[in-house]
Amino acid sequence: MELPGRMSSGEEPRARDALIGAAFGALLIWLGWLVPLRLVSWPLIGIGVLFVMVMALFLLVTLHHHVSPPLLRILRRVRGHVREDPRLGTLTRDARARCWSATVMYRAVPVEVIVDGDEEPSPALLARARDLVADFEPLAKRVGDYLAAEARELAESEPELSAEITSLRLSAIVLRSEHPDRAQIDFESPDEIRFWRCDYENGQLSELWFDS
Repeated sequence: MELPGRMSSGEEPRARDALIGAAFGALLIWLGWLVPLRLVSWPLIGIGVLFVMVMALFLLVTLHHHVSPPLLRILRRVRGHVREDPRLGTLTRDARARCWSATVMYRAVPVEVIVDGDEEPSPALLARARDLVADFEPLAKRVGDYLAAEARELAESEPELSAEITSLRLSAIVLRSEHPDRAQIDFESPDEIRFWRCDYENGQLSELWFDS
């Protein structure tokens, strides 16, 4: 049997339900003050206060859950943590890592682009990132050919690694200030404990390796 006022299966509690609960708690407090017999009034007031506190906390959690993503975006813009780039789209600052990141789509697959920068993205690295994204098709082909060659070399000696290399997917392009002409290519692997990457410089890929 479903109790009155209870959410049906699969329906999330709403802010309105918290307001109704808080109003019920306020009503109990008001009734408690009207009752002259303290043995009855104090428990009523106590239950009412408890209702109001619990419902107020629930309302805050609900509002935070539904409002925080757009609010965070607004705060980031106000604090200067978001930039719009004509080629890369929205760049978001990671102050702790001292870098900026954007997500571009290649054949419906998201690829993260990360460039160093403090208050602003590094102009030189940003220009380099735009060039790489503009030529994504040939870059992706080079990456595919490179991974296929690396997998063939390991096919006999390390067949499991060879199979894993074949299944790698390009997931991020990272540009660092210490090597402005070199890009680090990160890959997503079916093995979640290994993080694969390689270097891309002067049109050549090299140094494929992983850490875990």
